[in-house]
Amino acid sequence: MIQPYESSDLFDLYQMLSDKELTYPAGFKPVPTLEVCRLSLQYRIVSKQYMKITTLDNQLIGEINFYKDETRKNPKAYEIGFILKKEYQHQGLMQETLMNFIPWFNKIIDIDILTTHLFSDNFKSENTLKALNFHYDGTIRHYKKMYDEKIFDCKEYTLTKDEIERNIELWQQKY
Repeated sequence: MIQPYESSDLFDLYQMLSDKELTYPAGFKPVPTLEVCRLSLQYRIVSKQYMKITTLDNQLIGEINFYKDETRKNPKAYEIGFILKKEYQHQGLMQETLMNFIPWFNKIIDIDILTTHLFSDNFKSENTLKALNFHYDGTIRHYKKMYDEKIFDCKEYTLTKDEIERNIELWQQKY
């Protein structure tokens, strides 16, 4: 299920965001303390740019974030990012979550193009995007310098408005 964050999510969010194996491939530093996580949670609630992914019994297992794609000179260009706890990976959960999220997002926001950027070695997320028919646009060299000074290339994947609408029909047939 996809839901907005609540203040009661603090400890579960801290567990997720303090895991370097999860945050590093997503391109951000793990949160060092519960207090820093509290600030991060407050931002997630206020900005409304983050949605939590939960199990049916309301257990936090991941998140999706969305924002304007500032790399494009198009006010209707948006970017999404996503993470999923390790124990829930390789089960098709993120693919199913994105198949529900993207149509909802497309309905509430007028999108011309939806972008996502992945570190070149993030094959798990890349496989998810390929399964959803995202278009590989290319590799951006030296895309991001991480907090440990390592520099990573990234792969850019996109869906245009027309592709989103065609894929929604395919996804509905699939599930």
